[in-house]
Amino acid sequence: MSLNIEQIKIVRTEVEKIAGRGAKVRVLVEHVFGFMENSMNRIFLRTIGMKRAKCAIGLANLVYNLCRYTQLIRLGRIQTA
Repeated sequence: MSLNIEQIKIVRTEVEKIAGRGAKVRVLVEHVFGFMENSMNRIFLRTIGMKRAKCAIGLANLVYNLCRYTQLIRLGRIQTA
């Protein structure tokens, strides 16, 4: 089965659309994990049990959100009361 140039262009645009969606998610998520790795002494849990692990992850997320909030206030992107 051989594809002509028009069919190849259509396939290429569809593949680029799918890859673009994944890239957008990756861009949003990777900087969060980068922050956790660099600023929060890596993402390393030494807990026994799922409840404690979930609690530790939740606290790490809370710390990230607080740091991000203070950063947005400092940059003037969020107005305070």
